[in-house]
Amino acid sequence: MFLTLEDPRARVKGSRDPLGVQPIWWTFGRRVIGNLTTQTDSCRGFAVLLLGRYFAQRLLEAGEIKEEDTLGVFLRFEQVCGYARHFVRDADDPEDATERILGFERISRRSNEKQVAINSSGESAILSDQKAYGLWGLFSVSARASKLLPYGPVGVTEAAAGFIKEHYLPQLDVRVLDSLKDLIREGGELRLKPPSNIVNDLGQALKGRLSAAEQAFFREHLCEARHNDNMPPGLQAGFCDLLERHTDLQRGINRQELTRIQKDADGENPELAKRIGHILTLEALLAPCDVIFGLLRARHGQSPERVAEQLRNDWGDDGPPHLPSGKFEEVLPRTAEVAGSEVEGHMRGAHQALSQGDYESAIREMLQWNEHIMTNRNAAPWIRIDEEDGTLDVRYRGPEQRLPRRTELDSLWRYSYFINALKALLAQTSDPPAGARS
Repeated sequence: MFLTLEDPRARVKGSRDPLGVQPIWWTFGRRVIGNLTTQTDSCRGFAVLLLGRYFAQRLLEAGEIKEEDTLGVFLRFEQVCGYARHFVRDADDPEDATERILGFERISRRSNEKQVAINSSGESAILSDQKAYGLWGLFSVSARASKLLPYGPVGVTEAAAGFIKEHYLPQLDVRVLDSLKDLIREGGELRLKPPSNIVNDLGQALKGRLSAAEQAFFREHLCEARHNDNMPPGLQAGFCDLLERHTDLQRGINRQELTRIQKDADGENPELAKRIGHILTLEALLAPCDVIFGLLRARHGQSPERVAEQLRNDWGDDGPPHLPSGKFEEVLPRTAEVAGSEVEGHMRGAHQALSQGDYESAIREMLQWNEHIMTNRNAAPWIRIDEEDGTLDVRYRGPEQRLPRRTELDSLWRYSYFINALKALLAQTSDPPAGARS
């Protein structure tokens, strides 16, 4: 059920995710965050998405466009908003200076022009594939899961439409609205120097820190996911509260923060604590496996024994920490459901070997693990053992990377479990801005 909420920008290809762990960590991340993806980290991005869909629906209902025209209308609106946000942003305002605008590079290159073309295809696009890599492709699935968009290519939900009418439309002059609708319906030129009324009004409406009304609306729908069907009532809201109390919202999640949260949740929300515990247990294996496989990609022609010796010298005889077998057994049934029994078996083998400091066995297990994953993708393994001399035959080589020190293993972390996107949205909807917590 949870894997239907796919992160459109992270679909697995043959040259990515060599151990096939993406659907695994997605599944466990989805048990604490039911509506976001790794890319959905901007409330302003959601605002533009909702406004574009709203205006397209208005044009459709007025008979000014056909349903097949709605995507083009949205893409043109996204372009207009990109330029408006860029020209009105305040470099001295932290909220403006750090806000991500999709398509910023192309927008910035064109910012010296007196006017720019607004069109849904060709040279006017602000991304190489604006439909896939813009807000339509990256934010729509999460917006639906948050009950802000209906299923289908048109419109917004009643809750989203009500908020747009109450908050955004009053900030736009009627004449600006008429000009904006003409521009996104037909395409045309947008004046940048001096900025047109469309640029000024739309930019101001989408500028700076969120208003109190925006904070409340986006926190309810995006951060707390109070209308998401996949989560137990209040679970994600409880997680938000713990994140605000125990983490630095400006930084990515780490083991220490999540451990503190789990400890606090034990008394307040045992189910949330259990789900967080599964993430901590899973990451304790996935993070060192990712490091070791990356190391192997830079060790062409070396023997597994030699690489294992390096790991032993750097990491010690005991192996990475946080690998108790009892807790790991709890995550295996769901892992098998998602990734299959063979992957579950390879994970079990790698976990047992690493917990005993048997790095060579762990390496050989991971090579079989990779071979299974790549076979299912109709591709060759990234790394094989040469049958003649027993050395590593690396087919998909990687750069040399610094091996984490033994002292760094305690906090080793690789995957986001959608938590970083949630932290970013929480930072935007907190008043005053939230930073480091105790």
